[in-house]
Amino acid sequence: MFSFFAPWAESRRSLLLILPAALLLTAFVAAIAVSTRESDSAQAASAGMSIRVFDDKAKSALVCDTGAVQRKCNVAADSSFSIDVITDQPPAGGFSAYKLVLQYTDNLNVVQQPGVEENRAPHCDLPSEIKSPGLYTISCKVVPSGSGQVSDYDGTLANIYFTCKPQNGEGQIDILAGQGANSSAYTRPGTINPVIIPLKSEAKGGKQVGDAVTINCVPPTPTPTNTHTPTNTPTNTPTPTNTPTNTPTPTNTPTPTNTGTPTHTPTITPTPTVTLTPTNTGTLTPTATEIKSPKMSLRVYADKEKTDLVCEFGAVGRKCNLLKGSNFTVEIVASAPPPGGYSSYRAVLQYSGNVNLVQQTGLTENKAPKCNIGTETKLPGFYVLACKVVPVFSGQLIHYVGPLANVHFDCKNGNAQIDIVSGTGSLTSAYTQPGGTGSTTIPLKGEPKGNKLVSDSVHINCDVATATPTLTPTLTLTPTPTPSHTPTLTPTPTLTPTPTLTPTPTPTPTPSKVPFPGDADGDGCADVRENGPDPALGGVRDYQDPWDFYDVAGLSGPTPDGVIDLLNDVLGVINHYSPTGAPPYDANFDRGPSTGPNPWNMTAPDGVIDLLIDILGIISQSGHDCT
Repeated sequence: MFSFFAPWAESRRSLLLILPAALLLTAFVAAIAVSTRESDSAQAASAGMSIRVFDDKAKSALVCDTGAVQRKCNVAADSSFSIDVITDQPPAGGFSAYKLVLQYTDNLNVVQQPGVEENRAPHCDLPSEIKSPGLYTISCKVVPSGSGQVSDYDGTLANIYFTCKPQNGEGQIDILAGQGANSSAYTRPGTINPVIIPLKSEAKGGKQVGDAVTINCVPPTPTPTNTHTPTNTPTNTPTPTNTPTNTPTPTNTPTPTNTGTPTHTPTITPTPTVTLTPTNTGTLTPTATEIKSPKMSLRVYADKEKTDLVCEFGAVGRKCNLLKGSNFTVEIVASAPPPGGYSSYRAVLQYSGNVNLVQQTGLTENKAPKCNIGTETKLPGFYVLACKVVPVFSGQLIHYVGPLANVHFDCKNGNAQIDIVSGTGSLTSAYTQPGGTGSTTIPLKGEPKGNKLVSDSVHINCDVATATPTLTPTLTLTPTPTPSHTPTLTPTPTLTPTPTLTPTPTPTPTPSKVPFPGDADGDGCADVRENGPDPALGGVRDYQDPWDFYDVAGLSGPTPDGVIDLLNDVLGVINHYSPTGAPPYDANFDRGPSTGPNPWNMTAPDGVIDLLIDILGIISQSGHDCT
């Protein structure tokens, strides 16, 4: 799901020094809730998920209840319907998270919902969602992160919308089960890692399914019932007896005597005098000076509802006074989108001092018009939100100016700092546009602050005893937008030429490609896949680079399985986190910095497994499949 953000240049390892190793591991192990190296197959007999089918999105009529695998459900062709996936048998002892994988045939389409609104469980603290042709995956932690709690919830886990294509026929929806990478499961806390509890299942074709339904897309039949209405028309036949009385009406035909009036029409011909107006067109040429450097800016509100504006746009590092102990909102705004528009964005907030990030459900932080494919990362000191804001694969662009995200914080005593990180590293904010084989990243203009570049920055003062005085500073801040237009900011783009590293991908178009099933670099992804156009299928890679398909050994076995997924690969790298190279370091889980233009253009192991290169590097490839 991260494949539309590119390129990521070499990261700054210095940022990692501010994240203690123990705290980082705790955050990530909590974040990958539906992941484990332990398995409890004894629970499989008592853990299940089932499907209910409704004839519309509002679930007004139940078409199929739970029942035998492969039951048939009639749905109107060329219509929308929805399915509920329910915990008909939660595992004995409860669960803390779930992963649902649906497989469906090509005469059905998944209908996008904002964020991860498909989730219907009580919580979704650390969501993950992947939508690809024929597969839909959602993972959610249903108890507070890091709490060690379990839930006995027995009800709807997810509600997914589909459309029945107009060509009618039968479709198929399966809950994939078993032990593979693309399998549904429950998890709960274990002694070291979460324990995965596979679903009870039965064989269907070459796979295991927890439940399956056949969708019969039936054409609507009720419309022919209107054919009986013409039987009433003969009763009107006597009325023609009145028609002869109207024959004298032709006496009005002399009206054509007015035809002499057209003689006045030639007076219109002098209108060509308007042709003098083109002389003004030359005045439009100066508008080229309106080109802006891409930017994101911050607004700060004293509450979650954004009723009390504390800080408007202004000088970088401006002070925002807030009530001690209050909840406040930081709004990330697309204040200057790139010329030509954009198709997605990535916003990276770095915060320090006396503030805490407040969790929101799913990707509700996003405030852009859409979030067709989204991802969210919450780490100590960092919040990252990325969204594709146009329909997937549409190639469209938008020029939206306005809020991209609302992020909630708690204000403790003392001061804090919140920055929009810019530049060209992996943890940087950016806009993207469709490119030739991937996406083109457009970094934000920034100015130096410490050892990084920032597009905007605010200083949070949490020492205010009462809320009312915080209103008076806002008047002094309103003139501050004028500095943002001063020429002093324009020199900062001199930092942006750092993407001169991006020409290095020129080796990728090298000739003499090895034919299928060749795998010249031995990374488990066939050369024809790596030379293809779709990153999610292993494409846009160098077939001679053994490090650009980050597939590692995971739960599925001692060797890579051809799929980069959450349960096996992401957790595998996290479990070997070692910023110093000490145990549990394992070179099989290590990669070196990306050389661009894409985040997966990684290099040979560099002796350490860290956040910015390895963990974020494998997350950027999550869902890529070479099987």
